[in-house]
Amino acid sequence: MYLNGTFPVLVAVGAVPVVLLALGGVDAWAAAVGWLALCVVLALADAAIAADPRALRVERSLPPRALLGERVEATLRLRSAGARRVR
Repeated sequence: MYLNGTFPVLVAVGAVPVVLLALGGVDAWAAAVGWLALCVVLALADAAIAADPRALRVERSLPPRALLGERVEATLRLRSAGARRVR
């Protein structure tokens, strides 16, 4: 998924200018639609520049055998085969 926690905050922060514009005489629906359109454009731009999650490679190494209740050490490696950085 491309959206992170900042997107809902961005949409919520847009409520302040919409209210202020409505108090200033601008149609509140027009301001809200404009703000949501801007948010959609920003979300699409963010998705376009995001790293491809299908380029992630996961490797797991475990011991060949383990007894029930016994502690074992496992190694998990994540590698990005894509050109963009994954955070």
